[in-house]
Amino acid sequence: MLKDNRRKKVRDSLAFGALILCFGLLGAVNMMMRPTSHSIGRIFDLPLGGSGDAVVFRSMCLTFLLLALPAVLVVRRYGFKNGVVMGLMVFAAGTLTFIPATQMCTFGPFVLGYTLILCGSLLINVSATPYVLTYGSRRKSLFRLMLCQTMIVVGWLVGNFLSCVYQGKGVSGQDLTNMMQLDHISGSLAQREELLSLSTPLLAVGAVATALIIILGSTAMFDRPQDECARDAGIGQSFRKLLSDRAFLLGTVCQLCYMTAQTLCWSSIISYGVNTIMETEEGLSRTEASATAVEYVTGGVIVFGVCRLIWTIVAGVKTVRPSAALKVSGIAASVLCAASLFLERYMGLLCMIGVSAFMSIMYPTIYYLSVRRQNISGIQIGTAFQVMCVMGGLATRKLMPTGDNGETVVQAMLLALFGCVAAYGWWCQKRGVGTLAPPPPGLSEA
Repeated sequence: MLKDNRRKKVRDSLAFGALILCFGLLGAVNMMMRPTSHSIGRIFDLPLGGSGDAVVFRSMCLTFLLLALPAVLVVRRYGFKNGVVMGLMVFAAGTLTFIPATQMCTFGPFVLGYTLILCGSLLINVSATPYVLTYGSRRKSLFRLMLCQTMIVVGWLVGNFLSCVYQGKGVSGQDLTNMMQLDHISGSLAQREELLSLSTPLLAVGAVATALIIILGSTAMFDRPQDECARDAGIGQSFRKLLSDRAFLLGTVCQLCYMTAQTLCWSSIISYGVNTIMETEEGLSRTEASATAVEYVTGGVIVFGVCRLIWTIVAGVKTVRPSAALKVSGIAASVLCAASLFLERYMGLLCMIGVSAFMSIMYPTIYYLSVRRQNISGIQIGTAFQVMCVMGGLATRKLMPTGDNGETVVQAMLLALFGCVAAYGWWCQKRGVGTLAPPPPGLSEA
């Protein structure tokens, strides 16, 4: 009996570790897609130069907004484990598409590969996130969410590193910019060499996805009561329950506000950095200053990841009140945004980087509070809406104001958005949302 329990514990640890790596995979590919698609667009001399990332971004928005709810139906039909494995298979197939696309030297197959990667990522997301929330002790559910979200940040950093290593490694920057000016034979060879270099990090991520398919496919997932009641309510009934839950409705709006604020904040760091660099260093063009300012965003991401790790450790070793933490983080982020308006430019830049520290706890905490009262069906559907909020927030980068007053307008928007986050945390705290109340039907208090 003891030996069986030990074997079960090892099996569960292996499966959960593989599931955490899936989140790192999502973070890595999310960071790789924009620079690689931008460079591929330049190679094929698309209109407006590097518009390949714009094509992929539109594909991302359409995929996540249109397929989020159908992905939930797939998970309900085949279960969490099969949903993750199928997502990894589609993900790996998307990365393998880059091999024939490199030989064909046309942009269309690359768009197909990116679309498959996005579909696989979506399926992994709507399968793994509810699974992590509901597996095991409810007292540690926020800790498990934070742990997986921390792994996404690790994936961001790994993906950023691999993209930097392989950007322009195949040929020189001159060949990359003037690829279409080469003769037919030389141009074709140069294109293939550069495309192979750009595809290498994505192929490496696909190899990791293949290994995870083998591990999860051959490992029994955790013994969870949720698996026995995957159809605890129909879609219509669960949807009506979600619409009647003010914590979910307000949380969904709050999540959209947060994702918009995150996009504006990191874009604002670039804007602050460019203006600061151009004021302190003479003779630099705006393009050169922009390339340097990206390093400030990387610093913000590192601060974001370190603070998320700290919050994960805190959530793991002691019982915390997520609503109070969300309220405090929203207020602190608002204060830093307001301070950046009145301090000198370099200090304002540091304030904006400091905002990343308080943003680090917001997404998983808002998600946790939004779906905390739901059963398994409600959590699955709620996750789909949270994913839509992510894409809606990212889409706001197209709406960023420009001109002399652009920074002031962005800061005012950030104040309002983080104020909404703080208000939601206060509302949840007043109504006891997130406390360990009796679990809804289908969930264990173990």
